[in-house]
Amino acid sequence: MNVPAHCVLCSTGLESHDHLFFQCTYASSVWSRFCVGRYLSAPPVSTLACANAMRCHQFTSTPRTIPVLKLILQVVIYCLWRERNARIFTTTSIPATVLASRVDRMIRDRLLSIPTRSPSHVSLLQLYSAFLCNEP
Repeated sequence: MNVPAHCVLCSTGLESHDHLFFQCTYASSVWSRFCVGRYLSAPPVSTLACANAMRCHQFTSTPRTIPVLKLILQVVIYCLWRERNARIFTTTSIPATVLASRVDRMIRDRLLSIPTRSPSHVSLLQLYSAFLCNEP
């Protein structure tokens, strides 16, 4: 199989995990949609940086924010991988803003499917919405 060595998302760097998911300009523009406030103030630069951020947040955040942060990480990486494969195998592409909207929709759908513990608890979807609005 003939797969290009350069990044098909930005066409400027050699494709590696860290470049494709974090350092690529296309990936950075998707990440920037979710990097607001105190939880993710800047796009992560590597897988190791994400792991370290999660470890730090375990001690500084409320326990309920960790699943939201992990979900953001998983969905962004999944969608970037799918976009990469679409560009290689079907020669179709979408702008980063559209991909960020898809990521947001997937996150909201998943969080909506998780039941709230009790009526007095804040749902994970409410935490995610507050996260995007830069609220504590």
